[in-house]
Amino acid sequence: MPGVKSARVVGSNGGTGEPTEIHIVASPDRSPKQVVRDVQSLAIAGYQLSIDHRIVSVVQLSEESENGHNLGRPAIRYITVTSDTNGCRVDLGLEWPGGSTTGGGKQVGNSKEARARAGAEAMVQAVQARLAARGTVIDLENLWVAQANEGDAVVVRLLVSEAGASQTLVGSAVAEDDVVSATARATLHALNRRLSLG
Repeated sequence: MPGVKSARVVGSNGGTGEPTEIHIVASPDRSPKQVVRDVQSLAIAGYQLSIDHRIVSVVQLSEESENGHNLGRPAIRYITVTSDTNGCRVDLGLEWPGGSTTGGGKQVGNSKEARARAGAEAMVQAVQARLAARGTVIDLENLWVAQANEGDAVVVRLLVSEAGASQTLVGSAVAEDDVVSATARATLHALNRRLSLG
């Protein structure tokens, strides 16, 4: 199939011979949804198997990441939150493998929701600064803050666009102190796998 570098089929569903998992490694030339549709088409045409899209996982590797030039996972160096009568300012810094740093910042209101969004947007800025040369665009699509037994829990949903393809990523974290650091960590959680793959 176009763009597919390797594939692995796992399991047998109830002894019927049907797979329970299909893992695909592909180039980023085609969207993950198109790769899954290609797998379904091949299964039905070549093997008379109807494949549920939910059992197909797709990992996309660029030529850069195959050659060991991926960006690696950054670490949070600092998160600062300053408040005054005009609102709240969030600044955040990342340290990348090799020692380089990037940062992001956002001025918002003092509400919990505004501070939460600022943490996520500052993280997007910090990562975007490193990915800009590749033409990668990261958009914060949505953010949820919910009360949990151990404090607030946050979930972020991002849309990452690169090389004509888009992918939705989701990350989560529990607020151990302030909701700002939780949303920053949730955003990095969503992006980390993609960063380590290049």
